[in-house]
Amino acid sequence: MKQTLLLLALVTWSLSPLHAQTAAKPAADAKTSTPTVVTSDVFKMDMPGHQGLFTGNVVVTATDFKLKAREMQVFFDDNNKIKRMIARGNVEIDATDKQTKSGQAEYIIAENKLILTESPQVLQNRNTVTGTTITIYRDTNRMDVDGRSRVLLYESGPTEANPK
Repeated sequence: MKQTLLLLALVTWSLSPLHAQTAAKPAADAKTSTPTVVTSDVFKMDMPGHQGLFTGNVVVTATDFKLKAREMQVFFDDNNKIKRMIARGNVEIDATDKQTKSGQAEYIIAENKLILTESPQVLQNRNTVTGTTITIYRDTNRMDVDGRSRVLLYESGPTEANPK
């Protein structure tokens, strides 16, 4: 039971700034809202192709989320809303006390799904999940690990209910 709870805790991490476009929210005062900031060495925008490309030292910073990568490609729909993002090259995502590391991370907004490939890892404290492909379904708190998986769970220290 303890291992199941730890595994569930791993998948309940938040990347809410990425999903913010699809969630209905009350209008926020522009002076009090915190913007998401993307920095990179180079940014190229292709309006007719509905995509943008950030390259070199990409850093995405939001209220409770930070992503670092070598490059990030962003795809827009006909209304110029982000529909998909692909970060490549030493991708690190930090959200509160959980992190992911991978060679590539693809986020599909409509499905609220994060797909990690190229030696992906999901980490929470010392607990780690690895596999060939890790897909995180944020709406249902589910995680699928395809390929050879490895789950490393550490026991937490003694508790009042379970003294050792």
